[in-house]
Amino acid sequence: MITIRKYIHEIKYRMFFIAISWFSNIYLSYYYVNTLIYIIIKPGLTLYKNNELYFVYTHLNEIFNSYISLVFMCANSITMIIMTYNLLVFFKPGMYIEEYCNVKKLFIKFNLLWIYTIISMYYIMLPFSWTFFLSYQSTSFFEKNTQIFFEAKIQEYVSFIYELYYICLTINIFIYILVYTIQKYKFSKKYIYLIIFTFSTIITPPDVYSQIMTSCFLIVILELYTYITILTKYSLRKPIKAY
Repeated sequence: MITIRKYIHEIKYRMFFIAISWFSNIYLSYYYVNTLIYIIIKPGLTLYKNNELYFVYTHLNEIFNSYISLVFMCANSITMIIMTYNLLVFFKPGMYIEEYCNVKKLFIKFNLLWIYTIISMYYIMLPFSWTFFLSYQSTSFFEKNTQIFFEAKIQEYVSFIYELYYICLTINIFIYILVYTIQKYKFSKKYIYLIIFTFSTIITPPDVYSQIMTSCFLIVILELYTYITILTKYSLRKPIKAY
């Protein structure tokens, strides 16, 4: 009975700590929300050297809603890492060493996957999206007859960041599943490459250059994941004991 109460108190303390962390992340994100806005629009500033990049809004509370969406996106992502760590520490006493090592490796892979998702989205997918979609702003027909200017709404751009984030996360999870499939079922690389090219054809616009670049990018990620998994696989085995 005392042990059950001890675990109940620990759950309460950890939930309280997670809640405090969540509110703290919300406060810090909202305090630096202008910096966050600048960070997400920075990849597009390189394409506007002569003209200043600006965003418009058509509703009175649209900017506030965009700020809140961005703040909650950052706060929820960081709090998710803290919550998974508390779950790992909470269940640690009831695990064997082999089980704890496997869960710990999964937790590390999850963090690395999340970090790589942020990096690939910001340094690869977001600049490529600006370059690709702004290429349709002017064509030879419109240059002779009229002009088309890009005026983005801040709320729609934040929603686009949301979509791009989940797309990058889906791609990384897809690559991780491919690595797991290769190691477990010993599939040939040529079939995996065929799946990658098919997947790239589905998710990319109907452009051969985009499909090739996306496929090469996914293949590089696949090889990196395979190499990292091989390095972490051959670790020293410990005797199976309970903590």
